Amino acid sequence: MQVDDSSSLVAAGKRLAEARERSGLSQADMAARLQVSPRSLQKYEAGEREIPFLLMLRLFHFSGTNPAWIVLGPEHASPDGETYGRAVAVGRELYLMWERLLWDAVPPVPPAAKAPLWNVLLEIATKRGSVPEGMVKDAAKDLLNPTCQREAHHEQRDPRK
Repeated sequence: MQVDDSSSLVAAGKRLAEARERSGLSQADMAARLQVSPRSLQKYEAGEREIPFLLMLRLFHFSGTNPAWIVLGPEHASPDGETYGRAVAVGRELYLMWERLLWDAVPPVPPAAKAPLWNVLLEIATKRGSVPEGMVKDAAKDLLNPTCQREAHHEQRDPRK
């Protein structure tokens, strides 16, 4: 399936215009806050230009609008930055807990062993809106088991895969 870039740009532009309207700003006021010309903002909103990520970050900082919502739409993200900000906070908390538990491992846990469990834990934490502390501790304990590490190391080097 091929993605139609022009319809994606138009949809993102409409969401940018919606964010501006929700903020109660004119195009000139929004352009000033985003540090672009009013004409550039018009082109972004019309889907004639791709919206730069830096512009979306500026929008997030002054209005709380989620950059993922602008780019991906409501099927993939909420428009409010609070949801986005909470997901970032949960991800950070999970990462710190995960790395603290695995930091002193001897030998170090190989990335190939960490990645699958990390992805599952991140998905669960993001959906729950909180870090599943017991699950994180259990996953780390499993990873610190030398048998688990050898299996992951073997899978990484197996030439048949």
